[in-house]
Amino acid sequence: MLPDDFIQSADFGLPQSQHELFLKALDTTSPISIRLNPLKEITTFNNLPAVPWETQGKYLPKRISFTTDANFWSGAYYVQEASSMFLGEVLRQVLPIEKDLKILDLCAAPGGKSTHILSLLSENSFLISNEIMRQRCQILSENMARLGKPNYIITNQNAENIGKWTSIFDAIVIDAPCSGEGMFRKDLNSRQEWSAENVEMCAERQQNILANIVPSLKENGFLIYSTCTFNSVENENNLVELLNEGFESIRLVIDGSWNIIETATKINEKILYGYRFYPHLVEGEGFFITCLRKIYKENSQRKPNIKNPNLLPIPLKKQDFLDTWLEDKSKFKIYTTQKNEIFAIPFQSSENMHLWGETFGAWQTGIRIGTRKHEDIEPAPELAFSLALNKNIQKIELDEENALNFLRKNDISTLIPDKKGWYLATFNGLGLGWLKALPNRWNNYYPAQWKIKHL
Repeated sequence: MLPDDFIQSADFGLPQSQHELFLKALDTTSPISIRLNPLKEITTFNNLPAVPWETQGKYLPKRISFTTDANFWSGAYYVQEASSMFLGEVLRQVLPIEKDLKILDLCAAPGGKSTHILSLLSENSFLISNEIMRQRCQILSENMARLGKPNYIITNQNAENIGKWTSIFDAIVIDAPCSGEGMFRKDLNSRQEWSAENVEMCAERQQNILANIVPSLKENGFLIYSTCTFNSVENENNLVELLNEGFESIRLVIDGSWNIIETATKINEKILYGYRFYPHLVEGEGFFITCLRKIYKENSQRKPNIKNPNLLPIPLKKQDFLDTWLEDKSKFKIYTTQKNEIFAIPFQSSENMHLWGETFGAWQTGIRIGTRKHEDIEPAPELAFSLALNKNIQKIELDEENALNFLRKNDISTLIPDKKGWYLATFNGLGLGWLKALPNRWNNYYPAQWKIKHL
């Protein structure tokens, strides 16, 4: 049952004539959608209907077992709700995506929007993917690695800490924690947790996030704010202060066939444009998104100075051991930690990525190559997904049964080759993780914390 207070509130942003259709739609079955990774092509889903506003988005006729699909674990696609994929269209409309950009995804876990953003960015751009809840950084790290690109940083900070550093980002994406009205049909628990008091509490939290993070946005930078709610308290009302302080609302170009509802709210002689997704009008969940441009410059500028770096550069003459692992190590600046972990950061953006990674105490910066052990490297699980991996690395292609056994950390029945050492375990040609061939067995190096526990 839908909460009575929610029904009575009628704060849906819809004409009264559509309320009944809207409320009925919240009791229908949610559509299932995925977003393909354009960097790791598979043909499995080619003939499925596309999400109208996202070329890589596909609708599935029914839910499949993603857990038992090795294509999912290799990063060939991401399971993502269709309405939220509209972020890609917003970025394409307002940003010069082909140029070098610095973008922050502030509330990033589990990684749907971050992987989407990163898939669109040029190789010399970079993304800071931030998650305030430390226990959620692990799943964020896994999903970001599976995409395959190296130009990102994962951080675990609050908005206040990031906002202390001014004028960093060309764009900030905030998919704000909210009361979850748009998830009522997908997550029945969200119905039980909803209340008018919770809406107000969420709105206050969202306002604090916005106020704290704004200084880190550059002049003429874009703030993209979204929620999975319908009410104006968590949406338009939160943005009034920003318009009053010197932001302008960006009107997007929307194809009428998409059935996205554009709202235009007048705020002190300015217009705030918002875009709402309703389950009775689109094949997707409830969603709100808006884009603002900051048209003023911060009065004070604050930039960091690294005093005690965690990542230390490895001189070029000592990098030969990486030739086995990287296709072209000249594209990267190579760093090590005191624990002998090796990281590769894209060369063109290495100074910036290193600077901000160290400043924000990064969970991860660039590609984690592995751990140096004498003259060998134990490759990191994340390296198996990387597009920078040497194409001549030893590989062993697994069939479906062995791929699932590998992902469960079970024994592999594939023949052991004569040549011993590290092998990339692949499925449909895409990396899953690492096996080490010994004289009479395979050692499975898939991380225990990632393994599939139930099939």
